[in-house]
Amino acid sequence: MKSFQFGFIILGIIVLASCGNVESSDTSVHDAHGAESENANSYNEEQDLSPNGTYVYSEDNFEARMTVSGNSWSGVTTIYGDVQYDNGVARGNSIYDESGMVEIGQISNSGLVTVIGSSRVTLRKR
Repeated sequence: MKSFQFGFIILGIIVLASCGNVESSDTSVHDAHGAESENANSYNEEQDLSPNGTYVYSEDNFEARMTVSGNSWSGVTTIYGDVQYDNGVARGNSIYDESGMVEIGQISNSGLVTVIGSSRVTLRKR
C-alpha cells in the first residue's frame, strides 16, 4: 500500500507545470556614499539564486520536504503518518528523478515548484 501511495505521488510530481525564470529589477548594492558596489551585487545575486537549501510544503495530513545540495536532492514525504524517502539529481534550477531523465520540479525565486497529485504546489525555501 505504501509503494502504491508513493508511486501515485511520484506520478503526480512528474506532471510539471512550466515555470519561467523570474528576472529581477535593479538589485544593486550601494556603499555608504551612494556608489554602486559591483562585487556586492554579484555576491547577493549568487546567494539569492543558489538552488541549495531545504524546501517545505505542508497541509493537513501531508508534508513534503526536499533538500537540494549540489547535484543531488533528497526528500521526505509524510502522508497520514506514512513516511516515504526519495532522492534524485539536481541540475541547474531543475530537479530530476533518481535516473536523471525525468524532470519533476523547477526552482525559482519563489521556491521549488512541482505537481503533487493533480495540484501545482510551491515548496518554500527555509
